[in-house]
Amino acid sequence: QMTVDETERSVLLTSSVDSHGTRYMISQLGELLLIRDFNLEQALFTNPVQYPLVFDDGQDFAYVCFDGHAAVRKVAYSSHDHTIHLVEMDSLTETAIDIGQDIVMWLRWTLDGQHILCGVFGSKLKDRRIKRIDILTGHQETLWTSSSILVEDPIISPDGSKLAFYGDDTGVDFYMLEGF
Repeated sequence: QMTVDETERSVLLTSSVDSHGTRYMISQLGELLLIRDFNLEQALFTNPVQYPLVFDDGQDFAYVCFDGHAAVRKVAYSSHDHTIHLVEMDSLTETAIDIGQDIVMWLRWTLDGQHILCGVFGSKLKDRRIKRIDILTGHQETLWTSSSILVEDPIISPDGSKLAFYGDDTGVDFYMLEGF
Protein backbone atom coordinates (compact mmCIF):
# COMPACT_ATOMS: atom_id res chain seq x y z
CA GLN A 1 0.00 0.00 0.00
CA MET A 2 1.26 3.48 -0.82
CA THR A 3 -0.10 6.98 -0.85
CA VAL A 4 -0.01 8.39 -4.35
CA ASP A 5 -0.51 12.05 -3.57
CA GLU A 6 -2.41 13.29 -0.54
CA THR A 7 -2.57 16.88 -1.75
CA GLU A 8 -3.94 16.15 -5.21
CA ARG A 9 -7.20 14.47 -4.13
CA SER A 10 -7.59 12.74 -7.47
CA VAL A 11 -9.38 9.41 -7.95
CA LEU A 12 -7.23 6.54 -9.27
CA LEU A 13 -9.02 4.96 -12.23
CA THR A 14 -6.62 2.33 -13.55
CA SER A 15 -2.95 1.47 -13.87
CA SER A 16 -0.70 -0.78 -15.92
CA VAL A 17 2.95 -1.82 -15.82
CA ASP A 18 5.34 -2.00 -18.78
CA SER A 19 8.18 -4.49 -19.19
CA HIS A 20 10.65 -2.08 -17.56
CA GLY A 21 8.71 -1.95 -14.29
CA THR A 22 7.21 1.48 -14.86
CA ARG A 23 3.62 1.76 -13.68
CA TYR A 24 1.37 4.19 -15.52
CA MET A 25 -1.39 5.57 -13.33
CA ILE A 26 -4.50 7.24 -14.66
CA SER A 27 -6.58 9.32 -12.30
CA GLN A 28 -9.35 11.85 -12.51
CA LEU A 29 -9.48 15.26 -10.88
CA GLY A 30 -12.57 17.28 -11.68
CA GLU A 31 -12.72 17.41 -15.47
CA LEU A 32 -9.06 16.44 -15.92
CA LEU A 33 -7.53 13.09 -16.74
CA LEU A 34 -4.13 12.87 -15.01
CA ILE A 35 -1.55 10.48 -16.47
CA ARG A 36 1.74 9.86 -14.68
CA ASP A 37 4.28 7.14 -14.35
CA PHE A 38 5.83 5.68 -11.21
CA ASN A 39 9.15 3.83 -11.19
CA LEU A 40 8.89 1.20 -8.46
CA GLU A 41 12.67 0.75 -8.08
CA GLN A 42 13.34 4.47 -7.68
CA ALA A 43 9.99 5.26 -6.00
CA LEU A 44 9.64 8.34 -8.21
CA PHE A 45 6.60 9.89 -9.84
CA THR A 46 6.65 12.08 -12.90
CA ASN A 47 4.59 15.24 -12.95
CA PRO A 48 1.17 14.31 -14.28
CA VAL A 49 0.15 14.97 -17.84
CA GLN A 50 -3.18 16.78 -17.60
CA TYR A 51 -5.76 16.12 -20.26
CA PRO A 52 -9.19 17.80 -20.27
CA LEU A 53 -12.17 15.47 -20.34
CA VAL A 54 -15.32 17.22 -21.41
CA PHE A 55 -18.41 15.31 -22.45
CA ASP A 56 -21.23 17.06 -24.28
CA ASP A 57 -23.85 15.49 -22.06
CA GLY A 58 -22.10 16.38 -18.80
CA GLN A 59 -21.64 12.67 -18.11
CA ASP A 60 -20.65 11.74 -14.58
CA PHE A 61 -17.16 10.19 -14.44
CA ALA A 62 -18.57 7.23 -12.54
CA TYR A 63 -19.93 6.04 -15.89
CA VAL A 64 -16.72 6.46 -17.87
CA CYS A 65 -14.60 3.42 -18.80
CA PHE A 66 -10.81 3.84 -18.85
CA ASP A 67 -7.84 1.67 -19.74
CA GLY A 68 -4.19 2.53 -20.38
CA HIS A 69 -1.50 0.76 -22.38
CA ALA A 70 1.98 1.44 -21.04
CA ALA A 71 3.98 0.17 -24.01
CA VAL A 72 2.25 2.31 -26.64
CA ARG A 73 1.65 5.20 -24.17
CA LYS A 74 -2.01 5.58 -25.01
CA VAL A 75 -5.15 5.83 -22.95
CA ALA A 76 -8.58 4.73 -24.10
CA TYR A 77 -11.77 5.99 -22.55
CA SER A 78 -15.45 6.03 -23.34
CA SER A 79 -18.65 7.27 -21.79
CA HIS A 80 -22.18 6.70 -22.99
CA ASP A 81 -21.54 9.01 -25.97
CA HIS A 82 -21.10 6.03 -28.37
CA THR A 83 -17.43 6.76 -29.07
CA ILE A 84 -14.10 5.42 -27.86
CA HIS A 85 -11.50 8.14 -27.35
CA LEU A 86 -7.80 7.36 -27.78
CA VAL A 87 -5.32 9.80 -26.23
CA GLU A 88 -1.66 9.69 -27.27
CA MET A 89 0.14 10.55 -24.02
CA ASP A 90 3.27 12.08 -25.54
CA SER A 91 1.59 14.42 -28.01
CA LEU A 92 -1.76 14.75 -26.19
CA THR A 93 -3.60 14.22 -29.45
CA GLU A 94 -6.97 12.53 -29.36
CA THR A 95 -8.83 10.48 -31.91
CA ALA A 96 -12.35 9.13 -31.58
CA ILE A 97 -13.85 5.93 -32.94
CA ASP A 98 -17.61 5.91 -33.50
CA ILE A 99 -19.19 2.67 -32.32
CA GLY A 100 -22.70 3.31 -33.62
CA GLN A 101 -25.46 2.92 -31.06
CA ASP A 102 -23.44 0.66 -28.77
CA ILE A 103 -22.83 1.65 -25.15
CA VAL A 104 -19.40 0.65 -23.81
CA MET A 105 -19.34 -1.06 -20.40
CA TRP A 106 -15.60 -1.80 -20.21
CA LEU A 107 -12.40 -1.45 -22.28
CA ARG A 108 -9.20 -3.50 -22.46
CA TRP A 109 -6.14 -3.05 -24.68
CA THR A 110 -4.72 -6.09 -26.44
CA LEU A 111 -1.10 -6.74 -25.50
CA ASP A 112 0.22 -5.51 -28.85
CA GLY A 113 -1.58 -2.17 -28.46
CA GLN A 114 -3.21 -2.47 -31.89
CA HIS A 115 -6.74 -3.31 -30.78
CA ILE A 116 -9.26 -2.44 -28.10
CA LEU A 117 -11.55 -5.11 -26.70
CA CYS A 118 -14.79 -3.78 -25.28
CA GLY A 119 -17.97 -5.06 -23.75
CA VAL A 120 -21.02 -3.31 -25.16
CA PHE A 121 -24.78 -3.15 -24.94
CA GLY A 122 -26.44 -2.90 -28.31
CA SER A 123 -29.57 -0.93 -29.06
CA LYS A 124 -31.54 -3.41 -26.95
CA LEU A 125 -30.25 -4.03 -23.43
CA LYS A 126 -30.46 -7.79 -24.06
CA ASP A 127 -27.92 -7.48 -26.90
CA ARG A 128 -24.57 -7.92 -25.10
CA ARG A 129 -21.38 -8.34 -27.06
CA ILE A 130 -17.61 -8.35 -26.90
CA LYS A 131 -16.06 -6.42 -29.78
CA ARG A 132 -12.52 -6.06 -31.06
CA ILE A 133 -11.70 -2.69 -32.62
CA ASP A 134 -8.63 -1.98 -34.73
CA ILE A 135 -7.37 1.39 -33.49
CA LEU A 136 -5.77 2.32 -36.84
CA THR A 137 -8.67 1.50 -39.16
CA GLY A 138 -11.63 1.60 -36.76
CA HIS A 139 -12.74 -1.81 -38.09
CA GLN A 140 -15.03 -3.50 -35.56
CA GLU A 141 -15.57 -7.22 -35.18
CA THR A 142 -17.99 -8.97 -32.84
CA LEU A 143 -16.23 -11.81 -31.01
CA TRP A 144 -18.96 -12.98 -28.65
CA THR A 145 -22.70 -12.39 -28.24
CA SER A 146 -25.20 -13.18 -25.51
CA SER A 147 -28.75 -12.18 -24.71
CA SER A 148 -28.49 -13.04 -21.02
CA ILE A 149 -24.89 -12.80 -19.77
CA LEU A 150 -23.25 -9.46 -19.01
CA VAL A 151 -19.48 -9.86 -19.15
CA GLU A 152 -17.79 -8.57 -16.00
CA ASP A 153 -14.12 -7.78 -15.22
CA PRO A 154 -12.40 -9.52 -18.15
CA ILE A 155 -8.73 -10.45 -17.89
CA ILE A 156 -6.37 -11.01 -20.83
CA SER A 157 -3.98 -13.93 -20.40
CA PRO A 158 -0.24 -13.11 -20.13
CA ASP A 159 0.40 -14.50 -23.62
CA GLY A 160 -2.51 -12.47 -25.05
CA SER A 161 -4.33 -15.50 -26.47
CA LYS A 162 -7.32 -15.74 -24.12
CA LEU A 163 -9.87 -13.48 -22.49
CA ALA A 164 -11.30 -14.80 -19.23
CA PHE A 165 -14.45 -13.38 -17.68
CA TYR A 166 -17.40 -14.22 -15.53
CA GLY A 167 -21.03 -13.47 -16.23
CA ASP A 168 -23.69 -11.97 -14.05
CA ASP A 169 -26.23 -14.72 -14.66
CA THR A 170 -25.11 -16.69 -11.58
CA GLY A 171 -22.00 -14.79 -10.56
CA VAL A 172 -19.81 -17.89 -10.60
CA ASP A 173 -19.69 -19.03 -14.23
CA PHE A 174 -16.36 -18.42 -15.95
CA TYR A 175 -15.89 -18.17 -19.69
CA MET A 176 -12.83 -18.25 -21.91
CA LEU A 177 -12.58 -16.58 -25.31
CA GLU A 178 -9.63 -17.85 -27.34
CA GLY A 179 -7.89 -16.63 -30.47
CA PHE A 180 -9.09 -13.05 -30.42
